[in-house]
Amino acid sequence: MLNCMESENQNQKLSNYANAHLEKDYLLSAIASIDWHYFDVEYPEERYKVEELFREFLWHSKVEYNSGKGYIDFQWVDWRTCLWNHETLLMRARGGSKTRDLALLFIFYALSGLNCCWRTAESNQLIRLYEVCRSDDYIYKKKSPDLRWCVTDVPSAKAKGTQFIELIQGLPINVAALTENSAVSGRFNIIGMDEMARLKQRRHWTDFINTTSDDINYFARIYGFSTPLIATPFEKEWEKGKTTDIKCLLRDWSQIPWLTKGYHQAVADGMSEFDLNLNFRCVFDFEKISLFPNVLKEDWKELPFDPSQVGVDFGIPDHHCVGIYMKPDRTECWILTEDDIDDAKDPNAWEFLQGYNFECERGGWNEKFSKKLKQHFPLCGRAFWTVEDKIARLRIARKMRIHINPRLTPNIANDLRRAHMDGKNKTYVKNKDYPMHYFDGFLHAIGAAWTSTYTKSDRHYKTMNEVLKKELAREKEYVKSLLANNQDFF
Repeated sequence: MLNCMESENQNQKLSNYANAHLEKDYLLSAIASIDWHYFDVEYPEERYKVEELFREFLWHSKVEYNSGKGYIDFQWVDWRTCLWNHETLLMRARGGSKTRDLALLFIFYALSGLNCCWRTAESNQLIRLYEVCRSDDYIYKKKSPDLRWCVTDVPSAKAKGTQFIELIQGLPINVAALTENSAVSGRFNIIGMDEMARLKQRRHWTDFINTTSDDINYFARIYGFSTPLIATPFEKEWEKGKTTDIKCLLRDWSQIPWLTKGYHQAVADGMSEFDLNLNFRCVFDFEKISLFPNVLKEDWKELPFDPSQVGVDFGIPDHHCVGIYMKPDRTECWILTEDDIDDAKDPNAWEFLQGYNFECERGGWNEKFSKKLKQHFPLCGRAFWTVEDKIARLRIARKMRIHINPRLTPNIANDLRRAHMDGKNKTYVKNKDYPMHYFDGFLHAIGAAWTSTYTKSDRHYKTMNEVLKKELAREKEYVKSLLANNQDFF
């Protein structure tokens, strides 16, 4: 009986707004009356009523079906999918109107009284959202929507920290860049992450979802939207969607009519395969590497070699191991394996290193860990990790041709992609945003062929290969001279 009464109440609330093109005041009142739980869970057969209100909202915002500044069929399909699924990932070619379309949906949610937040990887990515919501004459002449009838205040493009988009009714939309500090926040019904592939660490996203998504009490939706990049949080969530209830919506250039001319022109102009995959084809690809232009991404069905040497980087709580095969002349190497070791949970976790030449860092905090490994594994090399040592390894790595399959070793692939130099400290950047654990493991692996032969006096290079010993000495002297003269390394 109660369900029948609730159904009648909802019908009564919305029946007054059934005719096309309602007055704005009536439309706002109808949007405010939406009981989302009712339509989402109790009576899904009546969802069309909410969809019609959303159409009216679009019409009043000058976003009309099949018009020059409006929307077409695939956009309506995506909106409906987003409305009625708990988590949706949207991958569109660049210029495919993903930010505008999601912004319209968020404003509709917020006008109905839902608590919404919008996050980006970097604060400057909020500018497009602000342009859509501001709808000033200059912007509107170029592209719809016109939201001046329902948006009352938009933050400045220069604003930092958490900001709010104010509306004529409902709740303001909380907007900010997603960082480690902003991962813990209030509770929200609607969460969106723009340019998710640019997010530096997946845990920022998972921590944010776990602490902010209000999926228990009433109504919750989670959206991630981006162009594609391999070894990013967006790709990991996309892969997860293949085996879960996450809805994945892919729209490449061929499904977006206004991008057809631009795509063909880009091909004719010789745009790189990476940029075509990123901007038009919606194909996950490996980003261009500036520090390591010598990396060749490949797709092996099985490993071409067994690892010949391993590098270990100690961490908390996990330690990180990277296995490589390197030619003796150091002209070419294959990055083959990556492993995370938690010896607190499994005391035998290191046993896989038995028989391998491997290197780890010694000194300071690392000393106790490296001593323990040296006691158990005679082929363990312990290396001091000064700036000179790091740069010497970088020079070796940059001279080699490096083969990698990003799908098998996504973490070291991601570190190679993000590696860049710190001009002040004359080494590669390594901090909380760029922990570079796997990259350090890779550099240690390069040296494992010779450091594993150290004697107890391992402050000095001692190898069976006198030529290699002299070459290493020359490299160290060269790096010292660069540091002394404050010159560029490469």
